[in-house]
Amino acid sequence: MITERTVTRRITESDELAAFVVRAGIGGVWARVLELTQRTFPSARSIRAYVEDDADIAGQRYLICDVEVSDLDSSQGADAWEAWHRGLSGFVP
Repeated sequence: MITERTVTRRITESDELAAFVVRAGIGGVWARVLELTQRTFPSARSIRAYVEDDADIAGQRYLICDVEVSDLDSSQGADAWEAWHRGLSGFVP
């Protein structure tokens, strides 16, 4: 069973993710990812963060930010997605 906690009004993260962040020692980087996500998607109704296993590579895990946005058209959504990825490249190892 996956349990979640509310980090901010719009962000929930799974307890599994919170434990992973602590074990991996990436709390500072993860905080920056969440801040970037909120800044890039300011109208997001919710941001759900969790850990997901790679379907093909045993032991490989990913931190996922599932962002719910309804006020962007496809072009605006693509632009925001690209801006988010550019922002990540500045601080994610």
